[in-house]
Amino acid sequence: MKSSNSPSALKVSVIVAVYNQERFIGRCLRSLLQQTLPITSYEIIVIDDGSTDRTAYALSLFADGFDSPVRVISSQHNLGLPASLNRGISAARAPYVVRVDSDDFVNVNFLNFLSFYLDSNPHVDAAATDYFLVDDEENVTERCNCDEKPIACGIMFRKNQLLETGLYDEDFRLHEER
Repeated sequence: MKSSNSPSALKVSVIVAVYNQERFIGRCLRSLLQQTLPITSYEIIVIDDGSTDRTAYALSLFADGFDSPVRVISSQHNLGLPASLNRGISAARAPYVVRVDSDDFVNVNFLNFLSFYLDSNPHVDAAATDYFLVDDEENVTERCNCDEKPIACGIMFRKNQLLETGLYDEDFRLHEER
């Protein structure tokens, strides 16, 4: 798969922090690689936060080091979600940044719709999306309104706004969306 993701062509950096998610990370990355936004317009930065299972092997199937839009940053030991997200944001080369959890999978229009909204509304710093909760068989159990039940993943930010706010507090290791 040709990507030629030069920094000037990139529009979106997708940040995926992963810790011991060998079971779900492939599904997550496949959904991100099937976006309607051209593959040359986005990069996927995966931070392996010291996984001790076969997550590293699962990631190696997606990141070949040459033409892949998937870039893996590995930590020797578990730093926690906020520190991993900060590493990903710092490595991001695009003006828009969105976080996706390693056990999530997204609609094919996810990146296209959110980036289009930010392109069309230069006064807006971030855009969120509603989401579905699914069970282990991927049956939809609930549709959630992002205003009523906000979650940290699925919000696309302007990277400069994230940097201005000081990023995630690395001492706050649980419930970082609150």
